[in-house]
Amino acid sequence: MTDNNQNSREQFYQYISGQNLTPLWESLHHLVPKTPNANCAPAYWNYQEIRPLLLESGSLIGAKEAVRRVLVLENPALRGQSSI
Repeated sequence: MTDNNQNSREQFYQYISGQNLTPLWESLHHLVPKTPNANCAPAYWNYQEIRPLLLESGSLIGAKEAVRRVLVLENPALRGQSSI
């Protein structure tokens, strides 16, 4: 890459930063590993087994007590790390 090209990129990056933009090609390698690094464990939830628990949770927690009455399918290897 030439110095002129490098300077043009730096100016462009500075300009788009003012627009709250950033080039993905500069950070993608930090976000997506070359090989999968799965921390999850295989898990299976059987609806027939879970349905009664869903119904019971609805009777235990009222609509006024929770914004969302949801039972999260939590991966056993990621306990306590729920995210949306």
